[in-house]
Amino acid sequence: MVVKSSDDQAEELRKQVKRRANRKEVDTASLPPRSEFHKHKKNKNRKFRMRFPLIRVLLVLFIILVIVVLSSPIWLENL
Repeated sequence: MVVKSSDDQAEELRKQVKRRANRKEVDTASLPPRSEFHKHKKNKNRKFRMRFPLIRVLLVLFIILVIVVLSSPIWLENL
């Protein structure tokens, strides 16, 4: 960590605040409505959700396979 020899520790933060104040303010009238913005976000998530049912099915099949393999000595003895 680099330590500066100045007594004022908040000088860098003041500079950042001044830089942000100098930037143009975003005109809220030019922004899209919330519902429109979030609608596009939901569409992206639905594509990702389509993969989960397959993963769940594979996980359940794997668990069943493990249970069958672990219990096979018991039911093979009875045959």
